[in-house]
Amino acid sequence: RTDAHDPEHAREVRTVVMPQHEVPVTETPGIRPEDRPAMREMVEKGHLDMETIAQMERSELVNVLSVLANDYGQWIEEQKGRIGVDVVGHDLQAAAALDRCTDIKTRLEAGIAVLADPGNDKALAAFRFANRAMAQQRVHSLFALSQRRGENKTLADFEQRNNRSWRPFQLAFILLSIP
Repeated sequence: RTDAHDPEHAREVRTVVMPQHEVPVTETPGIRPEDRPAMREMVEKGHLDMETIAQMERSELVNVLSVLANDYGQWIEEQKGRIGVDVVGHDLQAAAALDRCTDIKTRLEAGIAVLADPGNDKALAAFRFANRAMAQQRVHSLFALSQRRGENKTLADFEQRNNRSWRPFQLAFILLSIP
């Protein structure tokens, strides 16, 4: 809190250990008109659904995950075109940030390559297991919340694609961790 007479002078600083507000679930990207076409397509086809991902054959999985990495690459190129046009006076910083983005894209592709390699069946099995586990966790968490609220719903009511879908950044994080 700041002093009423001097807003640059702090009178009190405090922390709170326990959260005091529940943040609602955010919607999955790809369903709004302004979303990237590749993400809309991934949502429409169910390619962000954890359960669907867990059941995909290796080649289909690699193709689906490559859409994510390729779209990220396209986004990087779009941002490069903004340097000096929309982003002015920060050319070096913007270029450095996009270089880091390019490194991340390379790491995404490395994670996908591990899953694509027939010699890495354990990595593919672990990836599938993680997707199944997360799908179950998401559905069970929503069911438990409905029970706490006294709603008369069954677990089956929550077995829906939108309740067990990755946000693209979450799926990307998993891919970055694979190698």
